Amino acid sequence: MRDLFGYAKDCSCFGKKFLMRSGRLKAIGFNKQAIETTSVCSLGLRPSSLGNLLPPELSSGIAEDNVLILKTMKTLIILATLVISVHGVLAQTNAQKANDYYRKGLAAEKAGDPTTASAAYYSALKILPSHANARFRAGQVKIEASAMRASAAEAKIGGVKIPIFRIEEATVSEAITALGIAVEKASHNEVTPNFIIQDPKGKLTDTKITMQLKNIPAKAILDYIHSQANTQARFDEHAVVIIAR
Repeated sequence: MRDLFGYAKDCSCFGKKFLMRSGRLKAIGFNKQAIETTSVCSLGLRPSSLGNLLPPELSSGIAEDNVLILKTMKTLIILATLVISVHGVLAQTNAQKANDYYRKGLAAEKAGDPTTASAAYYSALKILPSHANARFRAGQVKIEASAMRASAAEAKIGGVKIPIFRIEEATVSEAITALGIAVEKASHNEVTPNFIIQDPKGKLTDTKITMQLKNIPAKAILDYIHSQANTQARFDEHAVVIIAR
């Protein structure tokens, strides 16, 4: 044992060489775990007994390094856990934001506002490109934009309630004009329908309309006009076209 730590001597274990000099063990190309293993290979001792053979400064250094390695590993595990947790929270937050924009888009569609709907859907896709429903609705809005606006105009005009509507022996043109004025007045000029009559063959020239109604929606009044004049309405984006049948 004196030769191991007192004087220079070469020894080998697992193909590694050690230089023992002046009570200090210097390992060439060896790690700490291998140093412990050398006691079994070279000295026939248990790894746990190596600490009693090595110089105190080397033995304590190995122990300190092991503690440092363990602490570093624990820190890395904690950091990895935090990164995974933060990523999950951000993913959940993005999904929630995207869904909020998607719901706004649906509400805008229902209100007949394709511009707002499209903007909402594309905002959702910017946050979450994999949002399949938002992508589908964005495409549908492009196709159905005109129909959506027309449907919104029909609901907006038809929903205005007219307190009193009275006409007697009026032409179709007079009846439609009276309805437009009644809608504007009842809605306080918030709804101003643009009625256009299409009668290229003059079928409506001699048609007369008489009615007296109270507290009734504009849509119902228009339906009464259709029934007496044999007409139909087409709601376009910027006009309501009355067509002779």
